Amino acid sequence: MPETARPKARRTSRLRDRQLAIGFAVGGEPGARLSHRLGMPTSGDTLLRMIRAAEFKPLEPPRVIGIDDWAWRKGQRYGTIICDLERNRVIDLLPNRNANAVASWLGCARCVLVDPFRDYLEKRWEEGERRGQQLWTEIKRRGFEGSKTIISRWTAARKQRSSTAASNVRWRPPSRRNCARLLSKEPRSLDQQTERFRWRCMRGRPAC
Repeated sequence: MPETARPKARRTSRLRDRQLAIGFAVGGEPGARLSHRLGMPTSGDTLLRMIRAAEFKPLEPPRVIGIDDWAWRKGQRYGTIICDLERNRVIDLLPNRNANAVASWLGCARCVLVDPFRDYLEKRWEEGERRGQQLWTEIKRRGFEGSKTIISRWTAARKQRSSTAASNVRWRPPSRRNCARLLSKEPRSLDQQTERFRWRCMRGRPAC
């Protein structure tokens, strides 16, 4: 009965889900005390093990976002808050509230939208398809939710990368000194590989 309990499990799936929700909400020892009061006794260590072993589904890129100011310190320092309006949750907090920071974030978000379809786009590119409109139509049938503009920029960056490869100029990651300058650049001015490197830097994963 896999819908009732996992193989070799010591608790039903329903009990596990409830205890896991408590653990995520209040933590280990507080969660253990709350579970005991609710008639589902367990230990704080067990809740923490359940949290570490939990399987997370990858988050889908947001489709509708809200952008507003928020205070790091009221009256002194302000940043930008970006929310997913469909899921009603905060996505990111930007260190300042200027337009360049928001444009940089949106450029990274567009990169994430394309990533699940990048292999297909590369395959079609190798087959000779260069029209952004056609590529957008094809991946839209496969679930892509971005605009035609995103794919047009991808094709432009792909053409630039092809011409760079043809001239035998190998792309190299920027130096540490140039990384800060790279993060402040307009995403649309970067080629695809540099944009992906920039996205990894912002997410703390700069490896190529």
